[in-house]
Amino acid sequence: MKVDYRTDIKGNYLILEAEQEIYSYQMQMIQQNSIKGILPIYEYCIDNKVQYHYDITSRQTIVVMLEKMLLTSVQMKNFLMQWKDILEQMKEFLLNPDYLLLDVNYIYINLQSGEFFFCYYPREGKGFKEGIKEVFRYFLDKVNYQDKLGVDMVYQAYQKSLKLEMDFLTICDSVLGIDKSEIVQEREMGIEKGEERKEESLFTAGRGNTLDELTLEDQVQNHHQYTLGRL
Repeated sequence: MKVDYRTDIKGNYLILEAEQEIYSYQMQMIQQNSIKGILPIYEYCIDNKVQYHYDITSRQTIVVMLEKMLLTSVQMKNFLMQWKDILEQMKEFLLNPDYLLLDVNYIYINLQSGEFFFCYYPREGKGFKEGIKEVFRYFLDKVNYQDKLGVDMVYQAYQKSLKLEMDFLTICDSVLGIDKSEIVQEREMGIEKGEERKEESLFTAGRGNTLDELTLEDQVQNHHQYTLGRL
């Protein structure tokens, strides 16, 4: 696959050159329909060779993006959610996910909108399962290791992608579940602690413990937390 880039008054284009025209239902669907998350494509015949021009105007590859910043949990979450939505749309158009170019050099993002875009090229590819492994492996080196949630999401995504029996949508649901649980835990931590103390008080009171004993236990716990805070 020969790769080139071109800029004209209309915009910027990624160009993939084929030895012969790709006659397929899938390519016709891409050219005739606007599918969210799939780069618009235009077909040209130049010097007896067929070129497919992908509109990358106002977009940059995630490689360029992650040279300037580290991957965060928010970006990872958005990436997985959008990728999942794109695959569900592709099913409606009967598009084979194996023909997505799952190479970080061909995955684009619009930095203003935060939208991700993929190249669809029904000619060659690594295969979908192999492609997602490489994308997540790349993320392992680019995630912000100060963002614990982001690290957990990337690591879980990569580990799950190694399991042949797990499909991508299941991986997304599982990894996004990590994000959801963390957010819920963070937001409801105070409520949960309050409920635990209430249940503990009822339980210990049933065994005959006095209010003074419970208060002393709370004082010891508070002192321990205060001591840890000073260390």
